[in-house]
Amino acid sequence: MKLKKVVVTGASGYLGGNLCNSLHRQGYSVKVIVRPTSDLSALPPSTEIVYGDITDFSSLLSAFSNCSVVFHLAALVEPWLPDPSNFITVRFLLLLNPLILLINSFNQFSFEIRSTLKV
Repeated sequence: MKLKKVVVTGASGYLGGNLCNSLHRQGYSVKVIVRPTSDLSALPPSTEIVYGDITDFSSLLSAFSNCSVVFHLAALVEPWLPDPSNFITVRFLLLLNPLILLINSFNQFSFEIRSTLKV
């Protein structure tokens, strides 16, 4: 049985990197979307890398293509930015862009959305 191809956002972070390693050990084909400046040293060598930005919708289209499961772990963890509106905007786009893809491709993707944001 061939396991699914999955995509992980936030793969250069602690949780995302550990998830990628676990998925690889279980035999999944893993694709990640990361910024060009991301540290990828913790990712398995066979990881498929897509360079982009989670707030850029076209980046997500490229990263999510041909994947059956999305693990959305990307986050902005810098609330002390000089312009706090950037924090709110980015957090909003981190949730909105994957949701738009979900709505547009309802039969193609499975999403599990987790957030540490307290409302």
